[in-house]
Amino acid sequence: MKYQSSADPALRFVELLGSAIASGQAHVADPNGLPPNGYEAAWGWRRENHAWRGLGTKIGWIDQNGLYVDCDAGMRVVRSVAVAGEEITTTAAVMRRRLQERGLLRTTDTDTVRKTLTIRKRLEKVRREVLHLDADQVLQVESDDAGAWEEPGLTP
Repeated sequence: MKYQSSADPALRFVELLGSAIASGQAHVADPNGLPPNGYEAAWGWRRENHAWRGLGTKIGWIDQNGLYVDCDAGMRVVRSVAVAGEEITTTAAVMRRRLQERGLLRTTDTDTVRKTLTIRKRLEKVRREVLHLDADQVLQVESDDAGAWEEPGLTP
C-alpha cells in the first residue's frame, strides 16, 4: 500500500519506518533478536564476513502475527530520517493515538484494565511495551504478497 501522507503524522511515521529500514538506518529482528530468517535484507540486515549484521538502530521485532515496534526507538529513527519541512513533531503518546485513529495498530491493550495503545509482548526474553503494526504496511508490500509472513524463517 503506497501512502501519500506528508500531512498525516501516522501515515508518515509508517512510511518513514520503511524508509529507515530500506536505507540501513534501522533494522527489525525476530522475537529472539536474530535476523528474520529468509527476510534478513528486507528487514535491515546485511551479510558481512559470513554473518548477518543488523544495520542502524533496532526498532522492533517481527513474527507471523506482525511487527512489534519500540515506540521510542521508532520515533527517534523516524525523526532522524525525516527531511526538512516534513519532520514528525508529535510526541510518542500523540503518535500512538494517531496510529490507532488511522487503524494502523493491529492490536492494543485498550480492552484490558491497562487501557493502553501498546501491547505487552515477550521479545528477546524480556516483556516489552510495543506497538503492534502490520509488517506489510511498513514495507509497503503489494496485496499479492500479503500473507508472506505466515511462517517466518521457513520460506522467503
